[in-house]
Amino acid sequence: MIGLTLIGAGMVWMVLLPFNVWSMTIGFTLSQLGGGFWFGNNMTNAISHLDHNFHSAGNSIFAAVNNYSAAVGIALAASIVSVFQKGAGDLSANTLAGIQWTYRLDVIMIALAIWLSISVMKKVRAEQTV
Repeated sequence: MIGLTLIGAGMVWMVLLPFNVWSMTIGFTLSQLGGGFWFGNNMTNAISHLDHNFHSAGNSIFAAVNNYSAAVGIALAASIVSVFQKGAGDLSANTLAGIQWTYRLDVIMIALAIWLSISVMKKVRAEQTV
């Protein structure tokens, strides 16, 4: 939860504060720090539920999914910015609007990730008490 909270705080920081180098640096640092906390713990927890024989396969699957999701996320962000850039008017203002909408979408997806993580944690805790 610490990782998801940091990711969410970083994204909300970038959405709400004015777009400048310092606010983007701090927001990006928070979100990347949170990503490190979240991904490592998530991977370790998931692989610990596998039989020992499947640990290397689980590691490979996490690495592949991480790479594919990064590629899809970059393509989605680039597509959103591109759509805004094709609008009439100032290119820099349109690019900024596209970036801001990309961050807003990130906040929504992080909220979904937090909800899913809490749901899974509750389910695992309920199974452990039985």
